[in-house]
Amino acid sequence: LKDINEMEAVGSSDKVNVVVEIGRMAGFDASDGDWTGTRRYLVTRDADPNRISSPVVESIGATDMGDYRNVVKFGKWAKEKYPAKKHMLIIWNHGSGWVKSARSVGGDKGISYDDETRNHITTPQMAAVLREIGGVGVYGSDACLMQMAEVVYELKDDVDYVIGSEETEPGDGYSYDLFLAPVVGNPAMTPEQLGRTAVDAYSDHYAQIRQ
Repeated sequence: LKDINEMEAVGSSDKVNVVVEIGRMAGFDASDGDWTGTRRYLVTRDADPNRISSPVVESIGATDMGDYRNVVKFGKWAKEKYPAKKHMLIIWNHGSGWVKSARSVGGDKGISYDDETRNHITTPQMAAVLREIGGVGVYGSDACLMQMAEVVYELKDDVDYVIGSEETEPGDGYSYDLFLAPVVGNPAMTPEQLGRTAVDAYSDHYAQIRQ
């Protein structure tokens, strides 16, 4: 919810669409109307950092966020409903890209752990997501421990640039306001520039906190 509010500090524009799918289970958090299930938003700009005012484009009920096929559905939906020349996909939640004792039964490493179903998206399934949605210019993991050779090797055929953290991420994760502002300001940036912008925003945010 905080990440979406960060996105709303910038919002979409006539050249850039920021689209989000987010799921929330009962009992997790009572803020912002205490809704549950899964929502898809077109992120619009507002100045309230504590309330999401972006329109709910679709409400699709309970969704297993650990099932890669649901990410495929979202990616295809987003590309069809909001056509664009360039795309970036970010998955955010917990990650265990290289942890030997992964949290899941069977030890499969991956991302997007669903606390209700106990499922998650494995690293090979991340590749299936990109392949089935037709690829993207930039893929980002807003999660811990996901930026390593094994993950990039799986994704390489369907993405130009991959960004993420080799280490554990702080709880705030990406700084979406600092990231999106230059993107909306320069929608013609290349995938390489987009990836660098996301990394620089992340670095700048945590450098400021340390000062």
